[in-house]
Amino acid sequence: MLPDFDDKVVFFGLQGFIKHFLIDTWNEGFFKQPKQKVVAAYKRRMDSSLGEGAVPVDHIEALHDLGYLPLRIKALPEGSRVNMRVPVLTVINTDSRFFWLTNYIETVLSAELWKSCTTATIAYEYKRLLTQYAIKTGAPLDFVPVQGHDFSSRGMSGIYDAAQ
Repeated sequence: MLPDFDDKVVFFGLQGFIKHFLIDTWNEGFFKQPKQKVVAAYKRRMDSSLGEGAVPVDHIEALHDLGYLPLRIKALPEGSRVNMRVPVLTVINTDSRFFWLTNYIETVLSAELWKSCTTATIAYEYKRLLTQYAIKTGAPLDFVPVQGHDFSSRGMSGIYDAAQ
Protein backbone atom coordinates (compact mmCIF):
# COMPACT_ATOMS: atom_id res chain seq x y z
CA MET A 1 0.00 0.00 0.00
CA LEU A 2 1.20 3.50 -0.78
CA PRO A 3 2.29 5.48 2.29
CA ASP A 4 -0.11 8.33 1.48
CA PHE A 5 -3.08 6.15 0.49
CA ASP A 6 -6.21 8.00 1.63
CA ASP A 7 -8.38 4.94 2.34
CA LYS A 8 -10.77 5.60 -0.55
CA VAL A 9 -12.08 3.25 -3.21
CA VAL A 10 -13.20 4.12 -6.74
CA PHE A 11 -16.78 2.96 -7.25
CA PHE A 12 -17.01 1.44 -10.73
CA GLY A 13 -18.82 -1.30 -12.64
CA LEU A 14 -22.47 -1.00 -11.64
CA GLN A 15 -23.79 0.29 -14.97
CA GLY A 16 -22.15 -2.56 -16.85
CA PHE A 17 -23.51 -5.07 -14.34
CA ILE A 18 -27.03 -3.69 -14.67
CA LYS A 19 -26.90 -3.69 -18.47
CA HIS A 20 -25.30 -7.09 -18.90
CA PHE A 21 -26.69 -9.12 -16.01
CA LEU A 22 -29.90 -7.53 -14.76
CA ILE A 23 -31.22 -6.52 -18.18
CA ASP A 24 -29.68 -8.66 -20.94
CA THR A 25 -29.05 -11.93 -19.08
CA TRP A 26 -32.35 -11.93 -17.19
CA ASN A 27 -34.37 -10.96 -20.25
CA GLU A 28 -32.74 -13.49 -22.58
CA GLY A 29 -32.29 -16.33 -20.10
CA PHE A 30 -35.45 -15.97 -18.04
CA PHE A 31 -38.23 -13.58 -19.06
CA LYS A 32 -38.09 -14.29 -22.82
CA GLN A 33 -37.91 -18.05 -22.27
CA PRO A 34 -41.05 -20.17 -21.91
CA LYS A 35 -42.15 -20.20 -18.27
CA GLN A 36 -42.29 -24.01 -18.17
CA LYS A 37 -38.67 -24.21 -19.32
CA VAL A 38 -37.22 -21.85 -16.68
CA VAL A 39 -39.37 -23.28 -13.89
CA ALA A 40 -38.34 -26.83 -14.81
CA ALA A 41 -34.66 -25.84 -14.85
CA TYR A 42 -35.00 -24.17 -11.44
CA LYS A 43 -36.87 -27.16 -9.99
CA ARG A 44 -34.29 -29.59 -11.33
CA ARG A 45 -31.47 -27.54 -9.80
CA MET A 46 -33.19 -27.24 -6.42
CA ASP A 47 -34.26 -30.90 -6.33
CA SER A 48 -30.75 -32.14 -7.12
CA SER A 49 -29.18 -29.77 -4.58
CA LEU A 50 -31.63 -29.81 -1.67
CA GLY A 51 -33.82 -32.86 -2.24
CA GLU A 52 -36.99 -33.59 -4.16
CA GLY A 53 -39.64 -30.92 -3.54
CA ALA A 54 -37.62 -29.14 -0.82
CA VAL A 55 -38.06 -25.76 -2.54
CA PRO A 56 -41.38 -24.70 -4.08
CA VAL A 57 -41.38 -23.07 -7.50
CA ASP A 58 -44.37 -20.72 -7.18
CA HIS A 59 -42.13 -17.70 -6.53
CA ILE A 60 -40.24 -18.35 -9.78
CA GLU A 61 -43.51 -18.72 -11.69
CA ALA A 62 -44.78 -15.44 -10.20
CA LEU A 63 -41.58 -13.59 -11.11
CA HIS A 64 -41.78 -14.85 -14.68
CA ASP A 65 -45.42 -13.73 -14.85
CA LEU A 66 -44.44 -10.28 -13.54
CA GLY A 67 -42.01 -9.91 -16.46
CA TYR A 68 -39.31 -7.80 -14.80
CA LEU A 69 -37.09 -7.66 -11.73
CA PRO A 70 -38.92 -5.57 -9.11
CA LEU A 71 -35.83 -3.82 -7.80
CA ARG A 72 -34.76 -0.23 -7.23
CA ILE A 73 -31.02 0.36 -7.18
CA LYS A 74 -29.69 3.66 -5.91
CA ALA A 75 -25.98 4.35 -6.16
CA LEU A 76 -23.32 6.98 -6.01
CA PRO A 77 -22.10 8.14 -9.43
CA GLU A 78 -19.67 5.74 -11.08
CA GLY A 79 -16.13 6.95 -10.69
CA SER A 80 -16.83 8.41 -7.25
CA ARG A 81 -14.03 8.06 -4.74
CA VAL A 82 -15.60 6.85 -1.52
CA ASN A 83 -14.26 6.24 1.97
CA MET A 84 -13.87 2.57 2.80
CA ARG A 85 -16.78 1.16 4.82
CA VAL A 86 -19.25 3.60 3.21
CA PRO A 87 -22.04 1.93 1.21
CA VAL A 88 -21.89 2.83 -2.47
CA LEU A 89 -25.33 1.48 -3.38
CA THR A 90 -28.60 0.13 -2.06
CA VAL A 91 -30.89 -2.49 -3.55
CA ILE A 92 -34.55 -2.22 -2.58
CA ASN A 93 -37.35 -4.61 -3.44
CA THR A 94 -40.39 -2.85 -4.91
CA ASP A 95 -42.77 -5.82 -4.59
CA SER A 96 -42.96 -7.66 -1.26
CA ARG A 97 -43.92 -10.93 -2.97
CA PHE A 98 -40.32 -11.13 -4.14
CA PHE A 99 -38.62 -10.42 -0.80
CA TRP A 100 -35.97 -13.02 -1.60
CA LEU A 101 -34.79 -11.28 -4.76
CA THR A 102 -32.69 -8.55 -3.11
CA ASN A 103 -30.35 -11.00 -1.37
CA TYR A 104 -30.18 -13.17 -4.48
CA ILE A 105 -29.12 -10.20 -6.63
CA GLU A 106 -26.83 -8.68 -3.98
CA THR A 107 -24.80 -11.90 -3.86
CA VAL A 108 -24.11 -11.79 -7.60
CA LEU A 109 -23.64 -8.02 -7.56
CA SER A 110 -21.01 -8.24 -4.83
CA ALA A 111 -19.18 -11.04 -6.63
CA GLU A 112 -19.09 -8.98 -9.84
CA LEU A 113 -18.34 -5.48 -8.53
CA TRP A 114 -15.39 -6.04 -6.21
CA LYS A 115 -12.97 -6.65 -9.07
CA SER A 116 -13.93 -3.61 -11.15
CA CYS A 117 -13.80 -1.35 -8.07
CA THR A 118 -10.42 -2.77 -7.08
CA THR A 119 -9.00 -2.39 -10.60
CA ALA A 120 -10.30 1.19 -10.88
CA THR A 121 -8.84 2.06 -7.47
CA ILE A 122 -5.43 0.64 -8.37
CA ALA A 123 -5.46 2.50 -11.70
CA TYR A 124 -6.36 5.73 -9.89
CA GLU A 125 -3.51 5.26 -7.42
CA TYR A 126 -1.01 4.53 -10.21
CA LYS A 127 -2.06 7.69 -12.04
CA ARG A 128 -1.81 9.70 -8.84
CA LEU A 129 1.68 8.33 -8.18
CA LEU A 130 2.83 8.93 -11.77
CA THR A 131 1.50 12.50 -11.64
CA GLN A 132 3.17 13.13 -8.29
CA TYR A 133 6.57 12.02 -9.60
CA ALA A 134 6.15 13.82 -12.93
CA ILE A 135 5.65 17.06 -11.00
CA LYS A 136 8.53 16.26 -8.65
CA THR A 137 10.94 15.53 -11.54
CA GLY A 138 9.72 18.19 -13.96
CA ALA A 139 8.46 15.66 -16.50
CA PRO A 140 5.62 16.74 -18.80
CA LEU A 141 2.21 15.82 -17.37
CA ASP A 142 0.84 14.98 -20.81
CA PHE A 143 3.00 11.84 -20.77
CA VAL A 144 1.31 10.47 -17.61
CA PRO A 145 -1.68 8.93 -19.47
CA VAL A 146 0.72 7.06 -21.76
CA GLN A 147 2.79 5.82 -18.82
CA GLY A 148 -0.32 4.71 -16.98
CA HIS A 149 -2.35 3.23 -19.80
CA ASP A 150 -4.31 0.17 -18.87
CA PHE A 151 -2.30 -3.05 -18.79
CA SER A 152 -4.84 -4.67 -16.47
CA SER A 153 -6.43 -6.72 -19.27
CA ARG A 154 -3.36 -8.95 -19.22
CA GLY A 155 -3.94 -9.82 -15.57
CA MET A 156 -7.65 -10.52 -15.75
CA SER A 157 -9.19 -13.96 -15.60
CA GLY A 158 -10.63 -13.67 -19.11
CA ILE A 159 -11.90 -11.36 -21.81
CA TYR A 160 -15.23 -10.81 -20.02
CA ASP A 161 -13.42 -9.46 -16.94
CA ALA A 162 -11.21 -7.29 -19.11
CA ALA A 163 -14.22 -5.83 -20.93
CA GLN A 164 -15.76 -4.71 -17.68
